[in-house]
Order: sequence, then C-alpha cells, then structure tokens
Amino acid sequence: MYTSRLVLVLIDTVFGLIEGFLILTIVFELFGANPSAPFIAWLYDISRTLLYPFQNIFPSPVLRGGFVLDISAIVALLIYALFAYFISELIRFVNFQSNRYRPK
Repeated sequence: MYTSRLVLVLIDTVFGLIEGFLILTIVFELFGANPSAPFIAWLYDISRTLLYPFQNIFPSPVLRGGFVLDISAIVALLIYALFAYFISELIRFVNFQSNRYRPK
C-alpha cells in the first residue's frame, strides 16, 4: 500500500516535470523567444529529447511576427498526460486487486 503511493507520487512528479518542460517550450515558441538565450537554449535542448518521437507528425504553422505554434509539442503533451494517467490507473488497479484477495 505504501509502496504503491510512493510509486504514484514518483509517476506524478516525473510526468509533471515532463509536461512542465513541454508547456514552457510551447509558450516560449509561441511568443518567439530568442533561442540563443541560455535558459531558452537549455529548455529547447531538454524538450528536443522529449519531442523526438513526435517530430514532424503535424506541420508547425508560423504565425504573423515569426511566432511558431508547435502542434507536435501539443500532441506530445497530450500523449504524455494520457500515458501518465494510464500508468497510474494500472497501479491503482493492481493495488486494489492485491488488497482484495489478501487474507484477513
């Protein structure tokens, strides 16, 4: 019981960080942040690894003023959120089943 809670907190933390990086990337790209700024370069480097499986799924439209709406990053954000949800629910299900058949 305690172990499953710890694993759920770990999953929430890891996927929360992943989603946070992706949200920041989406926002900074949307507002045309300077990619040569150290923080933005660091953020884009981290996000590049997270976005690799989702690259070039959809085109990223360039809006007026050079702003970029990264559709692939939005798709990645949704997929990572769903993945975290399903893993958490699987752990809760397994924990429920193991507690259900535990002798009293």
